[in-house]
Amino acid sequence: MIYLEEVKLSVEGLEAIRLADLEGLTATEAAERMKISRHTFGRILAEGRAVVAQALVAGLALRIEGGNWVFADSPPPCHRPRQAAGGHLGAARGEQENVNANTAPSRADENQ
Repeated sequence: MIYLEEVKLSVEGLEAIRLADLEGLTATEAAERMKISRHTFGRILAEGRAVVAQALVAGLALRIEGGNWVFADSPPPCHRPRQAAGGHLGAARGEQENVNANTAPSRADENQ
């Protein structure tokens, strides 16, 4: 296979192109969907289209990577539960954990 020079398209650029050109959303609708300002959406879209045009016209490989993004259904990084040392997710969320393994849970614990 022949090695091609690459141009990089950010994930945000790809998403902006998808929303505007594939789904046909207005800039306002697409910006709301991406949770960014309409001005920022327009800038990202213009940059993305320029990169795609450069790849098509010059016969370059298009690499999609980088950017600052998270999946829409993912909680923000500061809200993702982390697993505690003992393997109990509840401890990372501030729930009390039974420290003494030999202690039976109380009736209040059984009702939770």
